[in-house]
Amino acid sequence: MLFSLIIPVFNNLEEEINQIIKSLENQNFKDFEVILIDDGSLEKCAQYLDVISKATSLNLRVFHIEHSGVSHARNFGLNYATGEYIGFVDADDYVLSNMLYDAAKALKETDYTIVYGLMRYEKVGEELKLPTIAVATHKEIDDDLKHKLYLHMFNGNQKEFITKYGYIGRGPVARFVKREFCLQNLFNENLTFGEDEEWNLRILTKNIRIGIVYSTWYIYFYRDTSTLHKFRFDFIKQNQKRLLALQGFVKDDLCKLEFDNECVRIINKIVKHYYLAPEYRGNFRCKIEDLDKTLKESPWSDVMKFDVIRRLPLKRIINYILIKTNLIFLVIAFFQSVTKKGKKCEN
Repeated sequence: MLFSLIIPVFNNLEEEINQIIKSLENQNFKDFEVILIDDGSLEKCAQYLDVISKATSLNLRVFHIEHSGVSHARNFGLNYATGEYIGFVDADDYVLSNMLYDAAKALKETDYTIVYGLMRYEKVGEELKLPTIAVATHKEIDDDLKHKLYLHMFNGNQKEFITKYGYIGRGPVARFVKREFCLQNLFNENLTFGEDEEWNLRILTKNIRIGIVYSTWYIYFYRDTSTLHKFRFDFIKQNQKRLLALQGFVKDDLCKLEFDNECVRIINKIVKHYYLAPEYRGNFRCKIEDLDKTLKESPWSDVMKFDVIRRLPLKRIINYILIKTNLIFLVIAFFQSVTKKGKKCEN
């Protein structure tokens, strides 16, 4: 068997599960298996997975495990995969019908350890518009392009991997990896945030053959309720832990620039999803004092200096000024208000 698709599931809605299963049933290439890992879901979701396994025409197996997080679920699935190549899929996304066919064609022609495809970003609630699929040409990347792909995994900004058809993402989806290589490079189960980027950076340090198929494979749905965006009391600590893990992969000045850029961007996320969240209990003064304490901790204490920031793009320099003057709270609050009003007008 050529492909095993591993899909962690945790309390997903029935319509989300139906959507991903239907997209897999529509694949043009059929030599694959699907492994659903129920990561300790509530009874309704867990039972529905069993129903799906009997109703679908797919070669599909379901495993029920105690809730241990997405990294553990993926690692668990690897132990039961039989395909030569592994693909990871999120249960609330959508796969285009050409994904497996394109990958199989590229792998037949070249013995890649990893082959990447393109993905698109859509917001939940908006009408799904399937993108125009590019001609499925593939290219083996050289050392120079591999280094740029490595840089891309810090913040996703490298133009070589962003096209009108989609982009190479920093998650584990829209790519296929040799199973034996995956087993030697498991996901870090100690990370709640950033496990995907850490895994991507780690595997890109290896001496392997890598190919890119310039074709749209995958639709990623943005959700405000995802773990990365919803309020949690350890939101700052988890983001800090993520950045410190990424910092371990900074190996040259170009990496340092991308890492510093990401550190500033994460401050915006912390302000938006933590300090300005309704669940945060503290007045404006508390927010300012708490943020000031955060910026004195690593890695921000090393980054939030003008001698460092002045090397970054102009938008990050402006970002830095807003943070230092505490205007970042007002600016993000303003844009949140405008967004909410826009949604009300649409409704």
